[in-house]
Amino acid sequence: MIFRKGIWRDIWNYNLVVGLLMGISLTTTIAFGTVAFASSGVRGLSAEYSDISIIVDSEQIVPKDANGVEVEPFIVDGTTYVPLRAVADAFDKEVAWNELNSRVEIFSKSDEISDNEILNEFMATYGDCKVEGMRIKTIEKFDGQPNTWAINFDVKPMEEYRDEFVAGEGEDGGDGWIVNKSVFVYATKMDGVFSFKLI
Repeated sequence: MIFRKGIWRDIWNYNLVVGLLMGISLTTTIAFGTVAFASSGVRGLSAEYSDISIIVDSEQIVPKDANGVEVEPFIVDGTTYVPLRAVADAFDKEVAWNELNSRVEIFSKSDEISDNEILNEFMATYGDCKVEGMRIKTIEKFDGQPNTWAINFDVKPMEEYRDEFVAGEGEDGGDGWIVNKSVFVYATKMDGVFSFKLI
């Protein structure tokens, strides 16, 4: 069945989840200075700043946050904490915060993908003999969710496949149409090779 509820429980299963990078501990953010977040609650920490440099392949990088503001590594209880985004960027990786599962996720960067590529693949994959008609209403790239798009559409399935399409979200639009259905897709394109998955 291609449509289901609870989609965000699965959406990240297609991605690489990394807790540590290069054996360097992750801090949630540098901006809080001497405060760090534990598994639950908040505790005070004593952070040592000593002009720590980050060297990648013999080249020094200047760590910055998502807004381009320089941030400084620090040491807590003998462990050095660095801004993960800056280090990941040095390895040509993308970083995203998965708020639902409270975790940081790191991805290989994908080539640019157009909305038309997503729609063409979606129509080719699911606009087959199971449906009599399909109307794409909106397609949106999820902000902060790498390589993920949301498609809202109406569909008129053939009668023998109607139960398959009725499951999950969607409304009876009359005349056999199911309207306002939503689906999420995950797509990448590396070196021109396009990969598409319905989530």
